[in-house]
Amino acid sequence: MERYMKKFKNVALGVSFLISNIAFAGTMGAEEIFKQSAYVKLGSGGSYSMDANIYADPTYWDASPQGYNANVGKTALYSAAFGYNYSSLLSGDIEYIYRPSYSYSKFQTSTASNTTGFNADKTRHFDLQSNSLMANVYLNGAAISEYLKVTLWNSYAIEAFIGGGLGVGFNETNSFHSVKTTGEISAFVPSNFTTSLAWQLSAGLQLMNTENYHLSAGYRYYNGGNFFSNDYVTDFAVYATPWKGTLQANEFFITLKCNLEA
Repeated sequence: MERYMKKFKNVALGVSFLISNIAFAGTMGAEEIFKQSAYVKLGSGGSYSMDANIYADPTYWDASPQGYNANVGKTALYSAAFGYNYSSLLSGDIEYIYRPSYSYSKFQTSTASNTTGFNADKTRHFDLQSNSLMANVYLNGAAISEYLKVTLWNSYAIEAFIGGGLGVGFNETNSFHSVKTTGEISAFVPSNFTTSLAWQLSAGLQLMNTENYHLSAGYRYYNGGNFFSNDYVTDFAVYATPWKGTLQANEFFITLKCNLEA
């Protein structure tokens, strides 16, 4: 009887060992993609401005029924960032984004002939460059809920992310002028550089793999803060109250991130 009990015990130990190994293998699943590391990130996309709340003082600038407010057009954007993956939930980086060529254009009629330097009917123009240096934080969806991550196969997965950033906007107006309906160009204003508090919010999807390269696509709301025109009007040799506006934009981007393993 003792001999049979000993055999039974050996069989039970063997079965429990086999079951534990099967259970361990089952928990492995797809290869773990997250790696704590520094990273570099390059990106590109487009920036589409919203109404800029542009104001021009009618004491100098012609009053017009069309007003001055409008958007400042669109521009391509290019970005570079350096950051760190702190955990599967949290990452952060310092990012510089270059937005070279917004362009404002607005036709105006006016009968304010008593305004200094009256320009009659004309189209106002200026270009705007808005670059930003931002400190960003991102939350990665897989660490929040399994429903925010889709495993494609052992080496790839897609997860959602959200992010926010705070920093400095470097805003420069240039090529400021007016074109009258007669074709005459006037109201030349030199370029003007302004720094302003800037912030952004973003959301998107990230394709991850085990080879350290991650591809992301998403949407970003960008607020570049205030911008101003110069206060000197060259062709009239007078100082005037500068125009004021606030840059807000809807942006779409693609980025490629490379993790830097030690």
